[in-house]
Amino acid sequence: LQPNLKVMMQTVGSLLVLVSTTAALIYPSPGPQRSHLPSSDQPMSYLPSVNQPTSYLPSSDLHLDRKITVATTAALPWMTGTSVNPLLRAAHLVERGYSVSLVLPWLTPEQQPKLFPSGVTFDSQPQQEQWIRDWLRKADLDTAADSLCVRFYPAIYEEFLGAVIQRSGVDITQVVPPSERDVAILDEPEHLNWYHHGTQWQKAYKHVV
Repeated sequence: LQPNLKVMMQTVGSLLVLVSTTAALIYPSPGPQRSHLPSSDQPMSYLPSVNQPTSYLPSSDLHLDRKITVATTAALPWMTGTSVNPLLRAAHLVERGYSVSLVLPWLTPEQQPKLFPSGVTFDSQPQQEQWIRDWLRKADLDTAADSLCVRFYPAIYEEFLGAVIQRSGVDITQVVPPSERDVAILDEPEHLNWYHHGTQWQKAYKHVV
């Protein structure tokens, strides 16, 4: 039988309320705290004013003018979490109006059969990029399919690690032009940095997630 999605969501919501209520009873607040949010009669603003204390870094304010880079260690058509999740994250950011670069590993045609579906290989980066854009269109993400910026870095599949890493001497932070290095979202950062000897991400970008 197909589960009733609405009932499931209501059940999950009730459980979340129960957990948060229980936590509040077990770990009560030590006392009133000063709120950093404006009162209801004040205009809401994402940007802090001079006299308004904030609990976040200005560099973490992700307004629509920010340029976002999503970097990962896997790419479609390899159907794995580190290829699908970053792609969808980047696509939905584009759909919301952000300027996004998706930085993906490029494997040589000789290595692609180790990870890609049978019979699916690419002789060039533009061919693989087009395959990814077609996949987005099938997912009804047409804006992302047209506007997402896809960039590749030379990579290799290391069988003893069971992971894709950048080739020797490749600095992934340099794949995106300096003028676009604003916010970086790293997917599977431990793999991105295992053999990273280039610029520190925090120095290359204003904000790193």
